Amino acid sequence: DYGFSSPSAFARSFKKHFGCTPTRYKRTKDRKHPVPFADVSFKRISYDPEMEKRFSENTLPDLKTVCIGVTGLSEAWENPEINKAFGRIFAWLKESKRYTPDTKICGITVDSPEVQEFSSCRYYACATVESPVNDEHLAYRVFQTAGKYICCKMNRNQKDFAQCFFEHMDYLYGFYMVRQKLSPDNRPFVEFYERMPNGDIYIRFCVPVKK
Repeated sequence: DYGFSSPSAFARSFKKHFGCTPTRYKRTKDRKHPVPFADVSFKRISYDPEMEKRFSENTLPDLKTVCIGVTGLSEAWENPEINKAFGRIFAWLKESKRYTPDTKICGITVDSPEVQEFSSCRYYACATVESPVNDEHLAYRVFQTAGKYICCKMNRNQKDFAQCFFEHMDYLYGFYMVRQKLSPDNRPFVEFYERMPNGDIYIRFCVPVKK
């Protein structure tokens, strides 16, 4: 399909380009988690009754959205491009008068930072809509999110938010899911945003799971 006449022709071209065989490259190329998997070290996580209370099971429908795509996440939760995207979403909602009491502001991540580098993860700034939208600056997209999610809610304005977020995710993946006999599902990760009267922003993080 890609123009190589045989596996050996591909291997020769690969070695010429990368300086090693495909097999060696596969074994040694940089990954977030080293290969082989048995060499990966994991945090030892034990039962935490307070942490357990922060998670709940929810079922989401497919999300119909108007959205703007951005490539790149930040471990510090600081990405100006994402902020700009949400600014454009808010402006559109105001100008089009499409905001309703049922409108949800959300962020949808379709790549896992457990697998890909943060800089290459795809993220969509979104607002839910009831019907298709035609706009030259925004995309209308239905995300396949229908199914079970484990969710937790956090105050974005709290001190050390990023560290606290990763502590929650470590516990969720490293203990809670195992205890509940759940595993991650191949659907998007969803964040729902809610602004409180005092100005605080709460984020409800929803992780797709399956039995």
